Amino acid sequence: MMRRLIILLISFMPALHLSAQALEKSLLWKISGNGLPKPSYIYGTVHAACEVSLEPGTNNAIGQTDRLYLELDMDDPNMQSTLMAGMNMKDGKTMQQLVSPEDFTIAEIGWIGEKANRAVSTDFWERPTPKRASNNGHAPREVWDLVKAACKRADISLSEMARRAGEHVPAEGYNPHT
Repeated sequence: MMRRLIILLISFMPALHLSAQALEKSLLWKISGNGLPKPSYIYGTVHAACEVSLEPGTNNAIGQTDRLYLELDMDDPNMQSTLMAGMNMKDGKTMQQLVSPEDFTIAEIGWIGEKANRAVSTDFWERPTPKRASNNGHAPREVWDLVKAACKRADISLSEMARRAGEHVPAEGYNPHT
């Protein structure tokens, strides 16, 4: 009986392999069909990607679109200050007041390591909103300046490509308190 079960399982293995689909390694995804008159595209996380990582397919997709929507308004000179305004807790509250001493010690060790590596202001690490504290992807201005010097952000690159193609580039909008 056991031998038959093993043979049966082995006979299904090729079928399992054939039905598996390879996961695409792309940030750009096309949405089409189901009655849509034109395809739409979704581009994955773009804040940390460099311009050099934009593939030719991205250029082609931008050329086929009428509009590019971004999370942030790249033309707004106040965008960075708006972002920063929502990154720290109000009324002088600190993370130490919100969590247990044990949890704060664990978080502080992580922040100190980050602080030592990034050489950022103390205020950034002492008063982050819980959302920002849980997401180290949001860097302070000091770090952002270093990143901008080394890498042109993909959202800026996408915005520039869309404008060159004559597209409208409205921002979805950012609410620092969400």
